[in-house]
Amino acid sequence: MSKIKRQNRTCFGQFRQGGEKGLCCSHMADASLDLRSTNRILDFLLGYVPLASAKARQEAERVAHAVSADKDAVSTTELADCARLLALDVWPTRYAIERFIAENPKAEWETVSSVLRPETKTHVSRLMKEFGERSLGALLQRSEVDAALNEEERLELENVRRETRVTLGREKAAELKKETERGQALLDEYQKRFEEMRELGGSFSEQLQKEVFSKVLHYEDRILYEGEAVPLEILDDEIAYYLDQKEISPTED
Repeated sequence: MSKIKRQNRTCFGQFRQGGEKGLCCSHMADASLDLRSTNRILDFLLGYVPLASAKARQEAERVAHAVSADKDAVSTTELADCARLLALDVWPTRYAIERFIAENPKAEWETVSSVLRPETKTHVSRLMKEFGERSLGALLQRSEVDAALNEEERLELENVRRETRVTLGREKAAELKKETERGQALLDEYQKRFEEMRELGGSFSEQLQKEVFSKVLHYEDRILYEGEAVPLEILDDEIAYYLDQKEISPTED
């Protein structure tokens, strides 16, 4: 595996901006991608465009180039739309990469450690030994480790881990083909449930409608932008709950 080039990009934002069908985003303060922030959307586009299909890559590069030349050249809505299209395009590959890393936990650390600054590598290596973790992912899930890392180290690890995944996706595309296909099938199921939740939301009074739409944004953020593979059962439980609410709160005229 070739070494990846370390880049000084800012980390993802803290808010998911709603924009369709009156979506409410008042509960999205902890979201992974701020769709109101031009810089953070640009980070997302540049970070994942290497994994995109030709059509999605062309559009993302067009938007990124326009924004780089003139920050006001593209509206926030168009930027958010572009980020969403790219997220949908690359999600199956991201899913496959995460599956590969889960089955080959040492592969991530071997690549990441070759790119980290020496002081960061030494610190993280010491933490892995201290907590008895063999994989970087398992280590970073520990709350104690988050407190042990400074902001610069956390940002460096975030950027390098993201770039490592892009490298894996490009270099192991053939090997990841079956998992990518499984990822696409799972994404299709997510899309069906998002649409069902939106339709349900449209049948409620304003307050409950905002709650449902916020839930959709919450799961879209976790899945599309954070790259998480949320169990379908969780979304099915949400839908079942709101179907019950529909019986309690019939559609307003």
